[in-house]
Amino acid sequence: SSGINAEYGGVVSVPRLWALLLLNLALQNAGLRGIYWLLTEWSSLAVSMVTTVRKFISLLLSIYLFNNPFTPSHWVGSVLVLVGSGLFSLPEEKKEEKTE
Repeated sequence: SSGINAEYGGVVSVPRLWALLLLNLALQNAGLRGIYWLLTEWSSLAVSMVTTVRKFISLLLSIYLFNNPFTPSHWVGSVLVLVGSGLFSLPEEKKEEKTE
């Protein structure tokens, strides 16, 4: 194999980029199915928080894996995400119903 093509089970030779593209599509599909399932079980606000934190974690992994600098903008964004997630996780105060 030249490194450009990958053989799967000795049956088919697929260019490596096509294989990676198909893997990406499968993972994107699984992610969307997960989000749609979450929407049936949780509130849309909770799902929004889950996707925000997921994107934040993806950003941190990207910075770590590709040795990118962590700029002051990243720090500000990190603080905002963590504070927002923390505030979201606080229990809600129950409002007392007025009786007349």
